[in-house]
Amino acid sequence: MSENSKIEWTDHTLNPWWGCTAVAEGCKHCYAKRYAGRFKPEVKWGNPYTYWHRDRKHIESDLSRWNRKAKKAGEVHRVMIGSMCDIFEDPFDKMAQWLFLDAPLLYPWLAFLFITKRPENAVYLCGFAGANPATDTGRVFVLASASTKGEAKMAVEELLRIKRVLPVRIGLSLEPWLDTFCLNFDHEVGWVIMGGENGPGARAIPLDAPRWARYECEKVGIPFFFKGWGDARDSNPSDSPCIGDHKEIPEFPKP
Repeated sequence: MSENSKIEWTDHTLNPWWGCTAVAEGCKHCYAKRYAGRFKPEVKWGNPYTYWHRDRKHIESDLSRWNRKAKKAGEVHRVMIGSMCDIFEDPFDKMAQWLFLDAPLLYPWLAFLFITKRPENAVYLCGFAGANPATDTGRVFVLASASTKGEAKMAVEELLRIKRVLPVRIGLSLEPWLDTFCLNFDHEVGWVIMGGENGPGARAIPLDAPRWARYECEKVGIPFFFKGWGDARDSNPSDSPCIGDHKEIPEFPKP
């Protein structure tokens, strides 16, 4: 667990800004919007002119400190980019470009996990990258967020487009997952994270979905991280074979 994140599958969380625009079913009960409403009410979701931006020197300071800590431990630490924003909401943002195209070379002990509901926008950054070596480190992940089968299928298509242009690693963040599950994963998908919805009005994850997702991952050797069932409990999670009432199934991709 990191010093600044309660998210189970990352070591650190970095937000170059706070604010986002809802674009998908999973945005309905957005935890980031709820959190910002408590601590930065001046940030209005869907209005980029009100977003709160961090100074680059503070971002570089955080990354440098985490890089030193990881080097001392002799292990690569994961940095999630965007728990309070979508880094690809504005692919022409200078900080988004720097984090995606340059930062991985400057901090060799950190793996950068870019979480987005807009993987199609990452293609614009690919145009800036060309043969940029930063994305060829094996430490750059683009994880597309999806909550339904339709969203997930479109996300994989966009991720594979990125993969054809840049040597990044790709994966899916199925949080919150709200649909039944009948997807066949492409072997190029490098990681699948799944979890239920938390907070007021939480919607239930279908009981069989984690079991089938794990099965599909195992078929092609994809690490599967099940975060937990969330706050909704329509049935007893122990009714789901191979998953049961596990709060967590932590499988990570190899560095």
